[in-house]
Amino acid sequence: MILKIPALQIPNYWELIKFAGVKADGIADKDISRYAIELLLKLLDGTYGALLSFNKDKSLNRVLIYEFYQDKITDEKVVQFKIMYSFNHASKENWDEESVLVYEFAKTNNCDLVRATIRSDQLMDITDQLGGTVESKNYYIKL
Repeated sequence: MILKIPALQIPNYWELIKFAGVKADGIADKDISRYAIELLLKLLDGTYGALLSFNKDKSLNRVLIYEFYQDKITDEKVVQFKIMYSFNHASKENWDEESVLVYEFAKTNNCDLVRATIRSDQLMDITDQLGGTVESKNYYIKL
C-alpha cells in the first residue's frame, strides 16, 4: 500500500524520511543537519511530496520523495523521484507491483513523464527490466 503524506503529517514520519534521504543520497555525517533542514523545508512548503509504502503488517517499507515540474524544453509535466529508499530488500516483483501504483500516481497528476534519481545498482537493473531508459549519469571529482 502506498500513501501520499500531506505536508502537515510530514513531522509524524520525519525521522524515517530523514534517515531514508540521508542513506539514499549518501550524505556525509558533517552535512546531515543542512541536508535535513533543506529537505524538511521543501516537504513542508510543498516543493517536494512524500509517498510512503507500507508492508501488510503496517511497517514502513519504502520512502519516495518526489517533485512535480514542467520541462521548459519539451513542455512535458514531469514527476521526478528525488529519493527512493527501501527499508527491506526489494525484489523485482515488489517493484513491478509498486511501479504500477507509481505510474497511476503520475497519470492521476497529469504527468507525461516519470523520472528518478537512482544510485542503487540493483534498482537500476530493476528499472531497466521495467523498460526505463538511462537519461544521463552524473560524475563528480572532489577538489
